[in-house]
Amino acid sequence: MTKREVERRSRRWTRRSEKPVRYGLVARVADWWCATRDARRGLPDLPADDRTMPDAEIPTGTPHMSYLGQQALGRIEKEWIVYQAEVADPMADMRDLEAEAQALHKELIEAKDRFDRLGASPAGVEKRAGEAETDAQIVAMRRAREHGRKRDQAQADIHRLTAEINQNEARAAQVREQIEIRHRIAMRRAALIEAHIRRRRAAYEKRLVRKHPQGRLLNRLLRPDWPAAPEWTSAESGVTKRPEYARQNGGDRA
Repeated sequence: MTKREVERRSRRWTRRSEKPVRYGLVARVADWWCATRDARRGLPDLPADDRTMPDAEIPTGTPHMSYLGQQALGRIEKEWIVYQAEVADPMADMRDLEAEAQALHKELIEAKDRFDRLGASPAGVEKRAGEAETDAQIVAMRRAREHGRKRDQAQADIHRLTAEINQNEARAAQVREQIEIRHRIAMRRAALIEAHIRRRRAAYEKRLVRKHPQGRLLNRLLRPDWPAAPEWTSAESGVTKRPEYARQNGGDRA
């Protein structure tokens, strides 16, 4: 392997990280303001003593927390929509290649069966029209040549179809790689969006605890609950293994 090939393959591991979604001053001040407002209103409403009720029954969320979580889901779903649009054409190519592969495999099976039958059956010595006076040995030689041509043709069909199947698989692998790359990009965008919203929520909760009249109690009761991320954002989702993997997401790049 040449030095250039090594550098090319290692480039994606040494390149700079993606920039996070910008948490601007306006959004930051808005989250702080919401936290201060909610804290002054006593949200969330906590018991005077957390020992009076089980932890599972103690409410620790606020409407703004729910808003931030749903905002993350909405932006991630937008990424899914963008991804669907980006892979629409490659997905159509994949369906065409899959249909072509099925037809080629069927033809290959038939060619192999034909070759096997020709190999298992004798050439034959029957005479045909115009061969009544022809010597039986000559007729047998003719039938043998015809039988051999048929076997050669069947074998040639097998080689041709095998080559076409290999070409089909190579093209399918290229298209599949395109789809996988776009899926990984969409997952990265979704991760950036979630990290951004979690950062906003952390800023909100920090302010909320500081301003809440029962801040010390609230700090102990806050739970790291978060809406479950869509399945497609997981690296184990196997998008290209499902027929519906063209239906995927895109998110707000702001």
